Amino acid sequence: MIHLVEQEKRVNLIEAVSLYKKSMLSDKKSSNTIVSYSATLNGFIKYCSQRKDVDAKNIEENNFRVIIHEYLISLIEYEDTIQKKAVEYKASSLNNKRSCFRSFIKKLYTLDKISNDFSSTIEILNAEKGQQKRILSRDEVKRVGELLNSDIETAEKQQKYLKVRNKYMIWFFLLTGVRVSELTKVLKDDVNKERGEIFIRKSKGKKSRTIDMLQELKLMLYEYEGHIKKTKEAGYDIESPYLFSKYREPMKPMNPKTAYIIITDIMERAGINKKKDQNVQNNISPHNLRHTYASYGIDKSVNPAYLARQLGHSSPDVLYKVYTHEIDQKQREVEREKLEEAYHDVISY
Repeated sequence: MIHLVEQEKRVNLIEAVSLYKKSMLSDKKSSNTIVSYSATLNGFIKYCSQRKDVDAKNIEENNFRVIIHEYLISLIEYEDTIQKKAVEYKASSLNNKRSCFRSFIKKLYTLDKISNDFSSTIEILNAEKGQQKRILSRDEVKRVGELLNSDIETAEKQQKYLKVRNKYMIWFFLLTGVRVSELTKVLKDDVNKERGEIFIRKSKGKKSRTIDMLQELKLMLYEYEGHIKKTKEAGYDIESPYLFSKYREPMKPMNPKTAYIIITDIMERAGINKKKDQNVQNNISPHNLRHTYASYGIDKSVNPAYLARQLGHSSPDVLYKVYTHEIDQKQREVEREKLEEAYHDVISY
């Protein structure tokens, strides 16, 4: 009897990466994920091209698996061009790269480009715990608010609309805790001021949700509508279905990268972010505004299940995992106050 042995598949890494990038678009992955995963795979291609024992266009499947693991092992530190020194990778950064390869491998297996799905052999690292998230203090929030108002007062003609849009966009971040990829998709029709609700279109996890609107945000959005009306009356065509649109192409949503640039620029001008040639570890980005919303809620003992629903977490457990430090600190304060109250009437000095 003759046994037929299946010939081992060979991987053209260049074509495989190109195919995977297209699949990310068709799978509707977030723009942030596409950019991040593409950069990771481009780095892997560069790594393979620098190895004399690897032909990136013709890799045996078994060797392909080994090379991926060797690449992940090599990721210990990277060169920080701003600080001009080698910086050790954080577990969260490494996990992002590992998640990329797990997804990449699964897709290649689904498309019959490899014979075995070995994605499970790539372990996810235990993330650092107990690290406090960088948030805006109340004084910093006031400083940002004053700068935003000043920007509007000093702006001329069409620039005034941009300053108005930027002001209410930042307050929307702070008062909802949405992700930047979610904010750019919000339509005007998604905002129901009568019910005090905002429909947030699917982003991470591909799940849409409806969140409650704070009274302060409702009043601000009425103000925002008034500014837009005045801008239209002045003859500027800014008609858009989006709550925060591009200026020159108002029928298209704002690019999340644009929102990132706007916010980091404002934080730098407010004296909160340090300039690019300095240490930027504690700089504020859109995600830090999300952390600010969550931390303020935790500080006021908002029900974790409610806060998790507002933020779009799958369960309160995710909230506890992400904000371990803040929750532990708040709980310690509460318990300490209980003990102080217990001894208040019995201690004499």
